[in-house]
Order: sequence, then structure tokens, then C-alpha cells
Amino acid sequence: MREMRWVNLVIICALIIGCASTQKKEERAALKSVAEAVTGQQMTDKDARKLEQQIKNDPEARSAVKAITDSVEGSGRVVAKYSPVTVKRYSPHLEYEPGTGARLLPITE
Repeated sequence: MREMRWVNLVIICALIIGCASTQKKEERAALKSVAEAVTGQQMTDKDARKLEQQIKNDPEARSAVKAITDSVEGSGRVVAKYSPVTVKRYSPHLEYEPGTGARLLPITE
């Protein structure tokens, strides 16, 4: 249960870092607020900086940021991709068709 709580915290914080303003103070304040809301504990600025660095250095967290950002962008977002060679559909995160190597084209909402 505690591990799941931290996974949720990392995903939510990753979203905040990915979608928040580009100004560091605003990003850190948003990150701190979300982390405090999820954990129910006060977070120091030092803890917030540490969590921010952890998220930025973790490839899995970056992937989560991209997935979450893509899912909340709304109209026009890429929901799938297809191969112009085989006309097969693929996940939106792939760039090339595994079998043929053809560049995949986006399918948008």
C-alpha cells in the first residue's frame, strides 16, 4: 500500500513538473503542494528539490510525464499510429513499425 502511494506520488509529481510553468519557483511550489496533499505530511523545500531531481533523473518518471501529458492534452492529441505500409495500428509512443521499419503516421482525435 505504501509503495503504491509513492508510485502515485511520483506520477502526480511528474505531471506537475511536465505541465507546470517553466519557472522553477512555481514548479517547485506546485510539486510541494501535490506531494503534501498525497502524503498528508509537510514537505520542506529541500525535500521538494530532492524529489524534483529524482523525477527528472528517472527514465520511468519521464515516460510517465509524457504519457500523462499526452493523455490530458485534449483535442488533436495522437491516440494511435498506423503504418502506411501494412496499415496496422500501433501505440502512439512508437515511431517506426517493428516489422518493416516504416515511419508510423499519427491518428488524432
